[in-house]
Amino acid sequence: MELLAGSDLVLAVPGGWGSHRRWEIAAGAAAGSVGTRSVRPSFLVLSVIIRDSNGNFLFAWTTNDFAFDPAVVEAKAACLALANTRTLGLHNIILEGDAAEVLEQISNWDSIPSWSINPLVCDARSSLRNFSFWSVNCISQLANKAAHALTQWAAFCNRYGIIPISDLPPSVLSAEVKNGIDSAPFSVSLI
Repeated sequence: MELLAGSDLVLAVPGGWGSHRRWEIAAGAAAGSVGTRSVRPSFLVLSVIIRDSNGNFLFAWTTNDFAFDPAVVEAKAACLALANTRTLGLHNIILEGDAAEVLEQISNWDSIPSWSINPLVCDARSSLRNFSFWSVNCISQLANKAAHALTQWAAFCNRYGIIPISDLPPSVLSAEVKNGIDSAPFSVSLI
């Protein structure tokens, strides 16, 4: 992807993803019945939003899964984001999300990950080795509204795989956060 060559990326994983001066990838995951989670009775939805350095949507992916442990969900979302980023041939990434415990375990290579997410953290760490530059940042959940809105919409509409930006509903597109500023004219309610 010539467009993103040399760009820094942001991978956002829910509980919420936040602002960074250079957005590129936001990953969202949701499960359970808490206010920030999208859930269907038999599965949950993981989502990834890829943005350019101005915060504009470029790509969106969603997939369903069957894990219901919040830490496992967050770790799977991070792995999904990293895998999709690798397929684009990008070299510089910033992984951001609001799951502080999971992100700390991914970024702190001296720590032994929690047993429940150990394989996923090891996969994420291994994936990070493929990038020339990477960083992991914890951000607020409010800043990841678009990823959460995508997750909720995908679960409701049964939309999985690569989703063209032109197919994204206003509830996702209006939930963008650019340069740390919420550009949505209203709050997006998540189930």
